[in-house]
Parts: sequence; C-alpha cells; structure tokens
Amino acid sequence: MRPTGTMGRTTGYLVADYLHQQANRARRAVPVPEAVWKAIVDHHHPRDTQRLAESAQTWGEHRFAEALYRQAADRGDIYAGMQLGKLLLAAGRIEELRTRADAGDLGANSELVNLLAREGNLAELRARSHAGDPVAARLLVAQLLQRGRVEEALSHLQRWADAGDETAARYIRKVLTEQDRFQELSTLADDGDVNAAFALAELLVKYCRIEELRTRADSGDRYAAHTLAKFLVQQGEVGELRTRADTGDSEAGSVLAGLLAGQGDVDEALAILSGLADAGDQEAACQLADLLAEHGEVGKATAILRPLTDTGFHGAWHRLANLLAEHGDVEGGMAVLLAQPHAGGALANASGVADVLAREGRLDDLRTLADAGSLPAAERLGNLLAQLGHVEELRARADRGGSPAAWQLNALLARSGLLDELRARANAGDSAAAWHLDSALARQNQAVEDDASDQVTAFLPPWRKIDGDHSPHA
Repeated sequence: MRPTGTMGRTTGYLVADYLHQQANRARRAVPVPEAVWKAIVDHHHPRDTQRLAESAQTWGEHRFAEALYRQAADRGDIYAGMQLGKLLLAAGRIEELRTRADAGDLGANSELVNLLAREGNLAELRARSHAGDPVAARLLVAQLLQRGRVEEALSHLQRWADAGDETAARYIRKVLTEQDRFQELSTLADDGDVNAAFALAELLVKYCRIEELRTRADSGDRYAAHTLAKFLVQQGEVGELRTRADTGDSEAGSVLAGLLAGQGDVDEALAILSGLADAGDQEAACQLADLLAEHGEVGKATAILRPLTDTGFHGAWHRLANLLAEHGDVEGGMAVLLAQPHAGGALANASGVADVLAREGRLDDLRTLADAGSLPAAERLGNLLAQLGHVEELRARADRGGSPAAWQLNALLARSGLLDELRARANAGDSAAAWHLDSALARQNQAVEDDASDQVTAFLPPWRKIDGDHSPHA
C-alpha cells in the first residue's frame, strides 16, 4: 500500500498497481453469491434496476435478471419489457408473454408480435392489427408482401390511408412502384397525387417507356415533363431539349437553363429564364432570382421576388427572406417570414435566416421563429441552448413537443450520464430519448467489455485510487 496526502499527514491509501490488476482479474472469475443477488433484487434504488438486470444477465443469473427486468417493466420501462420478453421467449413461456402484451406492456407486445411474424402466424397478426396494434399492422403487411399477397397487403394499407394515415399512403405508393403497377400509379397521378406522378415518371424512365413519358409531358403533366427533360440531359439529347424549350415546355427551359449556367453560359441561361418569367412562369422567375443572386445581382433578385410574394406565390417567400438576411437585412427577412409565416412553407425553408440569427446569437429572434413553427430556427435554437447550457429551457421546449429541443436535450442528458431522466423520457414516448438511451447503453456496455469488468461491482467495490482528502473505500 502507498500512503497519500501531504508531508506529515496521511489522508488515505492507494493500492499498488500490480495488486489492483490482480484483484480485478481474480474478482472477475468469482461469481456473485446467490444471497447477494437476492439482496440486490429486494434492496436497490429503482434507478439502478436496469443496470443490475443487465449485469445479472451477463453473469448468467437469468432468474434474477428476470426479476429485475420485471420490476422495471412493471414501472413502464419499455426496454425492460422487451428484455423480459426475450427471457420469457427463451424459456418457452409464450402465454405469460401474451398476457403481459395484452395488459399493455409495450415491450412485451413488441417481442410477441415479432415472434408471430417469425412464425408466420398471420391470423393472430391480423387480429391484433384489427384491434389497433400498429406494430402488428406493419408486420402483417410486411409478411403479406413477402408471401406475394400484394392485393391483401394493399387492401390493409388502403383502409389505413382512408382513415387519414399518411404513412400508409406513402407505403401504398412504394408498393405500387416496387410492383411496377403503372396503371394504379397513373390513376393516383391523374387524381392529383404529386408523389405518385413523380414515381410514375421515374418508373417510365426505368423501363425505357419514353414515348409514354412524352405523352404525359405533352398532355400537361409537369412532373413527367421535368423527368423527361432530365432524361434528355443524361442522354446528351440537348437538341431535343432545346426544341421542347423553344416550343413552350417550361420544364425543358428550366432544365436547359440550369445546364447552361453550370457550363458557364450564364447570359443564355438568364435569357431563357427571363423569357419564361415574362410569360408568367413563376417557378422560372424564382430560378432566375436564384441565378441573379448567385452572381451578385441581389437587387435585381429581390426586385423579382417581392412582386411574387405580393401575389402569394409559394416559392418566393423563403427565397426573399433568406436573401435579405444573408445580405445584411435580418429585420427585413424576419418581417417577410412573419407577415405570411406559412406562405409556401416559408418558415419551414427559412434556413438562411436561421443561420444568420444563430451566428449572431440572436436567441430572442430564434425563439420567435421557432414558436411560429420554423423547424430550421428551432434546430438552431436547440443547438445554441445546448451550447450555453440552458437545460431548463431545452427541457420546457422538449416537453411542449419541440423535436429539435428534445433531440438536443436528450443528447445533453446522454453526454452528462443522466440516464435516469433519459430513460424516463423514452418510456414516456420520446423517440429521440430512446435512440440516445440505446446509444448510451451500448457505449456503456462496450466500456464494460473493454475494461473486462462487471456492472454489479458497484455494489461490491474494490480498492480504487483516491485523490486529495477523500477517504479510501474498502
């Protein structure tokens, strides 16, 4: 042993390094007595339950791991419910798992429906889906698609889409695209589904059905026209692209202008876009403003964008706001955003304004835009609050449903080792907290493996180094 402290005063002892290493190696080979595990199960702080359960599982003490996971799961810990479910599955106790799932244990339910999917038990998956279980519903559709039962899968998805589930609507388009269902996609596109129109156009290119693409483009399908124009560029058919542009295809003109500008022929690109803008193409007018601003003609760009905002064109608001802010008129940019905050998704696309406010540390203005619904402003605000250590405001914003604030708060909790609050937030349904908790636990477990030590040793502490006037632990 080596004494520590100042001259003439011993404040503690440090174990010699070789003894410390030998003790660690010896202890790792010694199992924890059953009586100790029993005491730990019955007498520990709730915040340690998860860690102790993992330690018991590592040691192969599945009986005690189950008891500890059960305690945490009964308090609403979803991760613990999943781990308990895995232990029940390994033991063949399926009915007990089903009972817990039916009683509302989300972790147990996740393990159960995944088991049903692995076993191909479509009947029970269907029953649980009809009862409102979203996990069972997703797995049911996946199983049906794997079995080639596309129509049945689509019927389930359509029912959910008709009930307002946009995720199901996106999934339908995905399935139709993967299954090369041209007619259904065409019907959706003709009914005004923009995403279906894009998907159909891309599918026509994929299968080289270019004449059909031309037909749709010539009949006024703007998404088909844009896809056709890009295809012509890829094929080097610039002549046809020019012909289409000259005959009034604004999408061809827009793509041609972008091509020319990229090749350094800015004047011709500006001429094409000016012609389209003069003909009333507002998208081309915005593209013209972008190109002018890119080449230093900020005044001309703003002169184009302001009248467009007056007419309510969706693409002009965020462009004008960002342009003003990025060139020194932050107040002007803010005024544009707040005058018509949701016009054309202005707040959602206010990255330029948000970046300037963040660089200048203008927290109050970021708060104003974030509270008005601007995601870029909310993200920059969350970053700044985390950097400044304003945890309470982050917590308050996260609790009000602010996802950027929640992400920053949970990242801060993970970095600070505050896993109890992180776990509580995850159990309350915060998906960002669940992600950060999983990452933190993975890092923690890796650190344990790297150190080759077990987690229960917090309750059976070895000699460890001490500093200053702290007393040694025995």
